[in-house]
Amino acid sequence: MKKQSIFTSSGDCCTAAYDRNTWQTLVVALLEGGYWSSFKRTIAIPTFVDAGRYLDENPAMFGANILHIALCNDPPVDIVESILQSFPETPFLADSVGRYPLHIASSLGLSTEIVVMIAKAYRHACLQQDLDGKTPLHFACSLELTLYEGEDIHPGNMKELNSSTIVSLVSIAPLAGKSALVLFYDENSCVQYKVLTNCLLHLTLVCLIDCCCISYVLTCVIIFLFHHHKL
Repeated sequence: MKKQSIFTSSGDCCTAAYDRNTWQTLVVALLEGGYWSSFKRTIAIPTFVDAGRYLDENPAMFGANILHIALCNDPPVDIVESILQSFPETPFLADSVGRYPLHIASSLGLSTEIVVMIAKAYRHACLQQDLDGKTPLHFACSLELTLYEGEDIHPGNMKELNSSTIVSLVSIAPLAGKSALVLFYDENSCVQYKVLTNCLLHLTLVCLIDCCCISYVLTCVIIFLFHHHKL
């Protein structure tokens, strides 16, 4: 999805470009500070919208867009909705390490409602791999996988696995890619195996009831039996 500046005249463009860094600093400060009510009020200001739309082009952001930044700061559902409405292109944009907003939401253990909202905005993000070859499902299924190398993990900040989120990711992914998505996980992780086994059973029922996709069901069963035999 192509981004388009709200400023059309040459004069306005120059002014926007001159002030954009300052406004982008304000955008990030509101998001990182959790000033959600102030953010919702300012999101209607044209200059604020322009700054937010081009946030990912600021070198200091390393390709992160306004949705990436918001998700890193545990936003309320209504804030995510507002960002998706004002910046509909954001779910389609990856940062400098190939991570889409869906990677962020899945990694940080945000609510299933938020993850589903973002996944439905760009279903193919469920299958996208970052520069390390990890999909959003990898992050959702792992207690130890982190966004940033060297990040300290201890019982106090460890997320909980959310089976509802994981099932939703697999369910929302384009049907042709679901089997491949299941194969992306680490075979040596008993936690991932257990969770994905439940996903396979759930999806089998969904396919039988909703679309009678027998070939897909058989593929899921074969994958399940294959991994079960290996373990």
